[in-house]
Amino acid sequence: MSSVTHQADATTGPKRTVSLRRDDDEFVVSSWPGDVIIFRNRDAEALRKTCRFLRWQIVSDLFVFEDDRHSVHGK
Repeated sequence: MSSVTHQADATTGPKRTVSLRRDDDEFVVSSWPGDVIIFRNRDAEALRKTCRFLRWQIVSDLFVFEDDRHSVHGK
């Protein structure tokens, strides 16, 4: 891939818009606005990192970073 193509890809914006929410004891990433669950994990930060890596924009994130581990693991 040429550097020109790479630069063009990086400026096109997010590939997908998603939401991050809690679903019982886990967090889920779902399509937005369709709400189809794509990923499920006990660690919300891991899901955020995955979305950033995939260049997905989280348009609705219902949790604060510090509270994620405490709310799931009860620490």
